[in-house]
Formats: sequence, C-alpha cells, structure tokens
Amino acid sequence: MTAPYKLLKEHDFYAKKEFGQNFLIDPSSPEMIIRKAEIEQDSNIIEIGPGLGAVTIAASDSAKKIYAIEKDSRLIPILKSEIEKYGKKNIEIINGDILRTEIKDLLSNDNNYLIGNLPYNISSQIIFMGLEHKTRIKKCIFMLQKELAQRITSKHGSREYGRISVVLQYHSEIKTLANLGSNLFYPKPKVDSTVIEINFQKDIKLRAKDETIFHNLVRTAFNQRRKTIKNSLGKAVKDKILLEQMLSKAGIIATARPESLDVDKFVTLSNIFCENNVNPEV
Repeated sequence: MTAPYKLLKEHDFYAKKEFGQNFLIDPSSPEMIIRKAEIEQDSNIIEIGPGLGAVTIAASDSAKKIYAIEKDSRLIPILKSEIEKYGKKNIEIINGDILRTEIKDLLSNDNNYLIGNLPYNISSQIIFMGLEHKTRIKKCIFMLQKELAQRITSKHGSREYGRISVVLQYHSEIKTLANLGSNLFYPKPKVDSTVIEINFQKDIKLRAKDETIFHNLVRTAFNQRRKTIKNSLGKAVKDKILLEQMLSKAGIIATARPESLDVDKFVTLSNIFCENNVNPEV
C-alpha cells in the first residue's frame, strides 16, 4: 500500500470535503478489515468509494470480481495505477455516484458483498439502499463515523436509538468489527470511525406481516421522537380511539416514547396495524 500523502502529492491531488475523503494510512487496517469480515473466496464485491484502493486491493485476493464505484473522477487515474502496480485483474472501476447506480445489475446470483468507507452525509441513504437488495447481498461491510455506528447498534432506551437502529436490527445481525482512530487517516478527520458488519437475516424470529407498514410505522414514530408514541402516530392515524386500542393490544403505554420500545414491540404493533388495515404513513 503506497502512502496516501505520497500518492496525492505525486498527482497534485487535494481531498474534497464534499466527498468526505479521508484515506487510510495504516497498511495493516485494510487486511484486518477483510480478514474479520470473513469474505468468502470467489465472492462478488461492490465497493463504494474505493479512494486510493487500499481496501480494494486487500479484498481482491478473496474476490472473483470487484466493482469499485468512485464518484470523484480525479481519483480514477490514481486508482488505476495502483491496481496495475499490484497486478490485479479482477477489479473494474466505475466512475459514478453510488446513489445513481443500479447496483442490481452488478449483483451476481449469490455471494455478493457491499463494502465501503461511507461519507457521513449519505451513509444512511446507502445503508437503506443496501437493504432494498437484502435478498441478494450476503453482507455489508461499512466503515462509518463512530457516532452513526453507535446509533445503528444502540438498544432501546438509549438516546442514540432511532429509526435506523430498529430497521437494521429487525432485518439483520450487526457486528462491530473494528474501531479506527482518526490518526489512521489522511487528511485526519475530526472523528473516529467504526467498521460494522451487517448480515441480513433470512430467518427472522418475529416477522412483520407487512414490512411496508412496519417501515412506515417506525419512520412515523421517530419523525417526532420527543413526543409520546400516541402523539407521534396521531397525525397518521385519525381514529384516536382505534389507535389507543391498538397500542393497548400491543402492550404499549400510550405515553411511552418511541425510543423506549424494542424491535419486537414495533413489529407487534405493526402486525396489529396490519390486522386493522391501518398504514401509518404521513
């Protein structure tokens, strides 16, 4: 792995804040991440924001094919030169915006992985995009700002617990793989990072009868998280008596806050909404 500051200086490149560009400078970190992620041989990998190719090259020994999607066209020649330097033939660079890329066209029949060091301002959008293709993605391995990783893994009752916590914990098993200090990146960011593994579950112990209703319920409940669950759902459910009855049937106190409800409570309530043909979408 060539030192990032050396590469950037050679190519007269400067990092753009709008792209959230912070490059790993510790050569052992990419190998550690790929090892802990247990990416299987002959896998199909879609990498978001390969940057200078540190993780891309580390993953290439396990991958049958890597699609490296890089938005910043200035990085493409640098990335190409690094790939050629290491003699990697299984990496295809795509110059494009991940949010405008049809990733379904890049997914093979099985053994697909979605990996990347995600910019903070679009991290949640990318995660929910991955969720849309959960039946065809084996794992997501994402490097995130520590704050977002804590939100995703937080449990009910905590301040960090919210929509993304509930939805991801319903659909997947989440594991923290590594914590990386800001000193391991160049330019040095103001915050630390965490690498998480999102393993989508095929066998969910308590399944929502209608996942659209479940997702709408969770989103509506946390739209106004300071309100009670009754009030936060009040705009979406006009029949207040019915709403109180459904909350009671789910074993939920009407004055409870959304962050006090665990995932199973949200699923149970969504199933009761489903039984009553109520879709809580504002």
